Amino acid sequence: MHRAGPPRTILRVRIGSPTRVCVALLATLVLAGGVGAASAAANTTCASTLTSISLNGDVRVPRGQTCTLIDSTVSGNVTIEEGAALVGQGATINGNVQSTGGTVSLGPDTSGRPSRVGANVQTNGGGSVTLTSARVSGNVQTQGGGPVTLISSRVQRDVQISGEPDPPSPNVICASTIGGNLQVQHNATQSIIGDPLACGSGGGNHVSGNMEVQDNSAGGMPAALVSDNSVSGNLQCQSNKHPATGQAGSNTVGGTTQGECVAEGAETECTSTSPTCTAGAESADGTAALTVKTASPTSGTEQIIIAFGPPPLGCTTPGTGDVATFYVTNAGPGDKTVTYYSLGPAADAAEAAHPITFTEGKSSFGFVCYESPTSFTTFSGASATPGPEGFFGQLPACDKTGFTPPCVESAEFFTEKELAEKGEKGGFGDVYITTFLTSQSDPRASH
Repeated sequence: MHRAGPPRTILRVRIGSPTRVCVALLATLVLAGGVGAASAAANTTCASTLTSISLNGDVRVPRGQTCTLIDSTVSGNVTIEEGAALVGQGATINGNVQSTGGTVSLGPDTSGRPSRVGANVQTNGGGSVTLTSARVSGNVQTQGGGPVTLISSRVQRDVQISGEPDPPSPNVICASTIGGNLQVQHNATQSIIGDPLACGSGGGNHVSGNMEVQDNSAGGMPAALVSDNSVSGNLQCQSNKHPATGQAGSNTVGGTTQGECVAEGAETECTSTSPTCTAGAESADGTAALTVKTASPTSGTEQIIIAFGPPPLGCTTPGTGDVATFYVTNAGPGDKTVTYYSLGPAADAAEAAHPITFTEGKSSFGFVCYESPTSFTTFSGASATPGPEGFFGQLPACDKTGFTPPCVESAEFFTEKELAEKGEKGGFGDVYITTFLTSQSDPRASH
């Protein structure tokens, strides 16, 4: 007996040889409200929106197409081809999500029901991965793609982000729980891990294993901002082209902290109502300290980030202090005022290598080895030398005719005894101090 009802749409038909015919039909019942209920007995090619569907077997998202699964279940794996996209809203995938150059986005449905993956999320060769309030029973592994965003998600095993090129936005991992290790390695984009810059207050992560941030670069910015995280194992931040940094002392580590995250540097936020924005930090090896002050931003909030470490500058004298990177977002219209301190033996080495000159009893010039993304005029009047990290050279004095920032405004050298006589806080030996002005570029500097 025929019963009237909604139309049936055939998504795929497979026909075997004449001697053995196998026809697989997948029917989707589409109601006026956009919600259906059906069951598939074969693998499925998805290039549309499927709502409240139970799919038995694997799902393939073909090149250049988008598959949206709303409150739907896949019993097998989902494969996303190059240029394709998988969007899950309250979806359940019992197998793996595997992408080759495609995009993965898994989040909750309108009622807040999370998307779930019973095995791994694995991507290779491009395409972003966004997991928002998602649950993954296995690993999250990305290679050569990006960016990766994990917000309020749970990954039962490891998260590995590796080999990303330089996409326009950073990796962002906020308020997530990782049952294994977090490894961020060999990427050319910045990674924000629990840091308030993107995560806001309370956006730190919990990692049950180790956190490793190694061999990353980020186009002149700190390779990673690591703050407010709880790590049960070890925290290692090593060999990043521009050192990882974050809010000093904000990470809780059950094991050992190694490398750049020993002293995470400094990060300061101020708003457009603040007259100035100032941050200060000391290098982990105790050879240098830096303060940066800039005018309030023209709108929104402003971040000042300071990190210390490699690579060295071409004009740096060994032993005279660590290399400092300072990065200012949404900077105000004025120049930055930067004060660089070499401390203890490094201060003595700086004074021996570059004695501060005096004019009429006033210190007038010190040595600053400076590197910038853009060219500048050096002390000799020549253009800065191009290098692998930017243009570098010795800064001129600001009062030298015709020189504008970047330039050295003042310099001083004090012995520990002189500091004590002045009532200054001691304990770090002699101090070699230079104050210089910069433009709104994001440079590095050392003595």
